[in-house]
Amino acid sequence: MITMVFEKQQKDSNSMQDDLVLQVKDLSVELEGEKIINDLSFEVKEGDVLTILGPNGAGKTVLLKTLLGLLLYKGEIKWKKDPDFGYHIVDVDAPQNAALLKKVPKEILNPKIFFEAKGRTEEYRNWVSKMKTEREAFLKKFSVDEEIVEAVVNR
Repeated sequence: MITMVFEKQQKDSNSMQDDLVLQVKDLSVELEGEKIINDLSFEVKEGDVLTILGPNGAGKTVLLKTLLGLLLYKGEIKWKKDPDFGYHIVDVDAPQNAALLKKVPKEILNPKIFFEAKGRTEEYRNWVSKMKTEREAFLKKFSVDEEIVEAVVNR
């Protein structure tokens, strides 16, 4: 399971189009002659919580790689100009996050809570360091722009 949270940003405009973070239309991905994704369409708006759920081999990772522009595809993928990428730890005590916490467990939004509750704080620190290193290596392997790399690893 992959869960992505797209926080609502403060802005002056109320246009529905301004809230659009990602728009996917008729997305199809084929690897080695096998259709992995076929005619997938969806939109993600600021404030949405998107969960990609499926068994091993269903195409979750293929979808994410495709959305990042790492795989060839047919269809349309439109990202908001200058999206804010990265893993964002949510302040679970902040009143403005109450609606989000009704949708997503606090341990998902802030895994540090889970590790601390289990007495595994050092393990959490090691996990964060490892994830940043692995994300950076993966993105650099595919020549992703350095600004995106920095945002994703929260430097």
